[in-house]
Amino acid sequence: MVIDGGQPLPHWALNLECQKYFKLIHNLKSVPRPALPGFSVKRAERSDLPLMRDIINRSYEDISVDLDYLVSLTRLSGYEPDLWLMAYDEKGCPAGCAIAEIGREIKEGYIEWLQVLPSFRRKGLGSALVSELLRRMALGGADFCTVSGKASNPSAPEALYRKCGFEGNGLWLVFKKQ
Repeated sequence: MVIDGGQPLPHWALNLECQKYFKLIHNLKSVPRPALPGFSVKRAERSDLPLMRDIINRSYEDISVDLDYLVSLTRLSGYEPDLWLMAYDEKGCPAGCAIAEIGREIKEGYIEWLQVLPSFRRKGLGSALVSELLRRMALGGADFCTVSGKASNPSAPEALYRKCGFEGNGLWLVFKKQ
């Protein structure tokens, strides 16, 4: 068995499940102001955490987060309240959310979570949330932003991030016991 690039898997990995994750970078030099026709975005408050948990959990079949996990993210050194966003449709219904952070030591922004509920996908909301996060990171002192995600995700997040100006060919391999 070989991995991308023709490299053979090491012997210790032969009986493990291998999942591929992409890793991309944005230089934050050119970040357009997002246009959100039909949607509004606001900074998430702590009272929005249960709603954010529900949006994340409704967006995946194989991932589930609990409220304690989201609360723990607010205690990290990179926590920036302005990088926690909620998106609503014109009727005020929750449509998506986004969570990012900035590592102050190397001034790296990182998109941790970006979810758009299935009924609101393919309408530009994901791109608008990414653009808003990038704009806020640049204003907040980040020099660049990175993002990663499961390469086999059926909602094709890598294509969305590339459309938003992310570049690179980073690949992470995560090995798990079957």
